[in-house]
Amino acid sequence: MNIATESIFARRKHLYDYIQKGNLGKEVIEELLPDCKPHDYEKQLWDYKELLPVLPVVVKPNNTMLSEFNFKMDEIVKDVVSFYNSYGGYLL
Repeated sequence: MNIATESIFARRKHLYDYIQKGNLGKEVIEELLPDCKPHDYEKQLWDYKELLPVLPVVVKPNNTMLSEFNFKMDEIVKDVVSFYNSYGGYLL
């Protein structure tokens, strides 16, 4: 069966097997980014991030910039901890 047309249950089973084996190979990328595009949905085993927060290096960040950075970074840390405390997963 084509990866793009597999059911969500089959996809979740493949990913769970990859997580159990610590697989970080191309199979994972093909599963999570078929045709180099993310799925239109996220599930408990994967989460997409469009951008990672960064602080500017040219200017000293002000309090507003630091608060925004910390808020966005907190969300990423929360996702990582959630994966760690549950099944595991992939953050892309």
